[in-house]
Amino acid sequence: MPRAVILTAIRVEYMAVQAYLKKPQEEVYHGTVYERGNFSANKQVWDVIIAEIGAGNPGAAGQAERAIAYFNPQVILFVGVAGGIKDVRLGDVVASTKVYAYESGKAGETFQPRPEIGLSAYSLEQRARVEAREEDWLKRLPSPPETTPTVFVAPIAAGEKVIASTKSEVFQFLRSNYGDAVAVEMEGIGFLDATHANQQVSAMVIRGISDLIDGKSEVDAQGYQEIAASHASAFAFQVLAKLNVKNDKVDSTHSFSNTESVNSKGIPNYQQTVRPEAERDLLETVRRKADLRLREQLHYHVRLNLTKETQPRQVRPWDMEVKVALPKPSQLLSPEMTIGQVFEHCSGRLLILGEPGAGKTTSLLDLALELAARAEADPQERIPVIVDLSDWQPTVSPSISKGSRVSRKNFSELSSEEKLVESIKNWLINKVSNKYGVVSLQKIQQWLEKKRLVPLLDGLDEVSPEYQQDCVQAINLWLNSKWQPTEVAVCCRREPYESYSEKLKLYGAVYLQDLTDKQIQKFLVDANRGELAESLFADKNLLALIRRPLLLSMAIFAYQKLELIQWQRATSAGDRLDLLLDAYVRHMLDQNKDVQSRFYKKKTKLPTQKQSRKWLEILALELLQDSKTDFWVEQINTKWLSTSLQKRLFTVLAIAAWGLSVVLVCWALVFLVVSSAPYFVYIPVIVLSIALILWILLEWESIYINRRLVLLCLFSTNSIPWNYTCFLNYATERLLLQRTGSSYRFIHDLLRQYLAQSRIDSNLDLISPQVFFRCGNSYGSMEQYDKALQQFNRAIELEPKYFEAIAERGMIYRWMKRYEEALQDFNLALELDPKDDWAITNRGVTYGIMERYEEALQDFNRALELDPKSDEAIAQRGVTYGIMERYEEALQDFNRALELDPKSDEAIANRGTAYMLMERYEEALQDFDRAIELNPKSDEAIAQRGATYILMERYEKALQDFNQAIELNPKSDEVIANRGFTYILMACYEEALKDFNQAIELNPKYDWAIAQRGVTYQRMERYEEALKDFNRAIKIAPKSFEAIANRGVTYQLMELYEEALQDLNQAIEFNPKNDNCLYIRGFTYLILNQTDSAKADLNNAIQIAQNQYAKKPDNCQNKFNLALYHLVAGNLSTAQGLYQAALQQGTSQFLIREAIQNLTDLLRVFPENTVAQEIKATLLELRIEN
Repeated sequence: MPRAVILTAIRVEYMAVQAYLKKPQEEVYHGTVYERGNFSANKQVWDVIIAEIGAGNPGAAGQAERAIAYFNPQVILFVGVAGGIKDVRLGDVVASTKVYAYESGKAGETFQPRPEIGLSAYSLEQRARVEAREEDWLKRLPSPPETTPTVFVAPIAAGEKVIASTKSEVFQFLRSNYGDAVAVEMEGIGFLDATHANQQVSAMVIRGISDLIDGKSEVDAQGYQEIAASHASAFAFQVLAKLNVKNDKVDSTHSFSNTESVNSKGIPNYQQTVRPEAERDLLETVRRKADLRLREQLHYHVRLNLTKETQPRQVRPWDMEVKVALPKPSQLLSPEMTIGQVFEHCSGRLLILGEPGAGKTTSLLDLALELAARAEADPQERIPVIVDLSDWQPTVSPSISKGSRVSRKNFSELSSEEKLVESIKNWLINKVSNKYGVVSLQKIQQWLEKKRLVPLLDGLDEVSPEYQQDCVQAINLWLNSKWQPTEVAVCCRREPYESYSEKLKLYGAVYLQDLTDKQIQKFLVDANRGELAESLFADKNLLALIRRPLLLSMAIFAYQKLELIQWQRATSAGDRLDLLLDAYVRHMLDQNKDVQSRFYKKKTKLPTQKQSRKWLEILALELLQDSKTDFWVEQINTKWLSTSLQKRLFTVLAIAAWGLSVVLVCWALVFLVVSSAPYFVYIPVIVLSIALILWILLEWESIYINRRLVLLCLFSTNSIPWNYTCFLNYATERLLLQRTGSSYRFIHDLLRQYLAQSRIDSNLDLISPQVFFRCGNSYGSMEQYDKALQQFNRAIELEPKYFEAIAERGMIYRWMKRYEEALQDFNLALELDPKDDWAITNRGVTYGIMERYEEALQDFNRALELDPKSDEAIAQRGVTYGIMERYEEALQDFNRALELDPKSDEAIANRGTAYMLMERYEEALQDFDRAIELNPKSDEAIAQRGATYILMERYEKALQDFNQAIELNPKSDEVIANRGFTYILMACYEEALKDFNQAIELNPKYDWAIAQRGVTYQRMERYEEALKDFNRAIKIAPKSFEAIANRGVTYQLMELYEEALQDLNQAIEFNPKNDNCLYIRGFTYLILNQTDSAKADLNNAIQIAQNQYAKKPDNCQNKFNLALYHLVAGNLSTAQGLYQAALQQGTSQFLIREAIQNLTDLLRVFPENTVAQEIKATLLELRIEN
């Protein structure tokens, strides 16, 4: 019996299709409810499965994949309604030849379409053309139509937007770029994208025209959705009725793997009631290993229901460079929703994101156990396999098994993309074999072919940094290849994932949230830790750290060993955190100490708590010095020799070992000479000896003999145990370390830092200045400036003339905004080395931050005398010139920097900023575009381009850039505030408030953002709130001209004129040449009938504005300002002429809106001003027209 699947998006489509089924029966698979029935025609009975899946391409892709994998149809159709673009009428039918993804392309200055195209099956297209010429399909309609519909076999466009007007930009874009598309809908490209990877299935989209874009609600009310759905269904079943399965190339020997046979009942062989023995063994091993590993997770012992947030922006369901439509917004999921349910919700292709300690691996293990339970209950279900990505590399080993289709002979002929697919496939086969003990590689390959496995890939962020982007690309290529799994999940930390230029092409992403106060409170009370809860909630800084599930779990265990007196005496969050970590270490090393570890032999004595702690402290300190989190035993080298005793012992042993080697080599040479060996014998020996010596000198630290000698020295001084790997595994068992492959890391980075600091504090006399220096650098890189400062201070105490430590401490002071102390350190460093251009340059940068620009220039000039090719000094001097408004000199420096490094995106962006400040906007945009092309992750360049668009009054473009920059750097208070300012200019005040609130939350002392929020409140006539913000901004920055002037304007609007005059007077003192401030004060005097003062201020404002107008006669803002000043001063004809000139020149909606607001304020006080009334009416008409 041939089989067909028909998918629909909405109820009206589903009901139209369902009408053709006989004896429909409900069937549920992975939560999707299908109906399965028969359709008979032309002496042929079709097994037809239908489903209503909802709107959208991602859902269509996932459901199509799932239906094909489960039902193995010969034909799959998407039947429903669409909007007509051209040539069609209401009720007509369109059978797709192809579907365009019209939102795919590249967003540059203009959007450049690069459409993805989904093709319908040739056999179905040909059958549709035949049936379109006939009218037999009309007989399948329940009643004759009023007008005979036409069937078009033509292209369709698909995207994520509902298009409601033929005047919209999207509709015009479609007509311009996809002129042959006759209809538009929202599921076709996702549907055909899924079917493309399953070539054994013939697919097509069939749509009835339910609207012609305009007037959609009216035609819907007339019932055209039902009519269109009925017509599309009738034609779809006509196509099915006339299909000859064999002749139309719809192969009846379809299967899950394209090779399996079908039994007499039409059920593929894999759908049996008994799972094969090899699969049962694998499933049992997976379940056992997942359960064991879960027990090694701290989260297992302290179970928490984590809140999850969907993050559609993190994944790309299709292969698009740019997706114009905004993804669906993030939404919080219930903590009770299991990870398995989330997996189902995302159609079995899920990305799990989270911060360190958020529970990503635990969630993946939970998912594995849920899927394993599902597989145990149903032999048709796939088997989950957890594999760590940490050791993946973009290399492959061809012909890993007899069944491999890539031989060593033709492997070199593969494209780079095919090689990446092979790398991920072969790597996965080997990982599954090694981890789960499956001897037959060919068997694993068969399981992959038949899609019997669900790969759960853990630790994308733990792949070697240079390979992480390659790994993402390899996974994406794999997901679109013949080897693609039906279901897959990937885990990654959010921060590195957001830095990837390419995103994973999955159907959904979930972000594991920090715990809420309510969750923490309830959990601690339930765990009988009420006193700990009180302490945590009394210390907000400590509570912020404990929000991660891992740290809260550690705190639960640690509380049993806490010394309450010390805990109550602790005054800072840092001290209490140290007490918690100390208690946790003691508890984990002390618990079950009488129980033998599985990593030590039965009669072997376990290390004592004191020994274990010492060894862990030494490991933590070594990692901290190298700014590393992961450790391999092979990394131990001579740097680990920290004491003089260890160094002396190593020297003796090395001399002995290498001395013996030299003696042996010399003896061999002497023997050759004495024995009169020919030259061709001992000359190669001499050459090899010299090469060996050179290699030893170059690779001294990594030579095996030396590493063994280092281990011997460390063991002799009780710095490590003899069997170090055994101890590391023991520490992992005690939940102090985590193991991934052959690497180890501390269970939390705060634990690593605490143990390292404990080692330093308890052995100050053994720690060298160099160790303190390296620890200071490490803390600095983690932005823990207080700890970095402490380490540099200790290094300098031990070695007062330690130039590098003094200079780096200066950098730390600068980052802490302690500029005077930074200057002192740079001066001290330069006394030690007056010709260090790096220190001179950084002192110049510090002067620049302190607004001591001349001194900054002197330092940059001096640095360039010492090193004329110092691109940093050149660039910083250029920035300083820009701040001093010496733009031509700034441009010269940026050009010079680019001569030294033509691909410096930072220098190009800085030059763009200079062009922007010079109002050379097109050149600025060119530079920003080039900088972003070189570095697509440069949020600063993207934000500066957005600022340029603001100045060009291209606000939509500015918003796009600010959105992109914020996505790259969500904590950039400046960019968020600039987006808020853009919303002000667009009169979107609620959106502006949200942005300013967010920026101020990130930086409570951001006076400009606070003042701009005040401006927003002022525009919304919420004057009291505006005043509060202006007062707050002025308290932070007492000389903030903008905040003081705007507070004066607010007082004026509140009719508090004396207070307004006080603020305006102060603002004019700060900036006597500000024409707008003079105008507002003059206007205030006019209200108070102080005509002489009003006239003086208005004349001054007019004079300043006239000078600006003379310099920039094309600037509409100047025209409007000057026109307003003349109008208030009574120069009516001049004012009218200026308004008319501005309007004839063409001006932006923002300036028109501002002009209307100014006239409204004028008429509020002087309502009888008829000229102002007429001009306002003209502006309002112009605004309505636009």
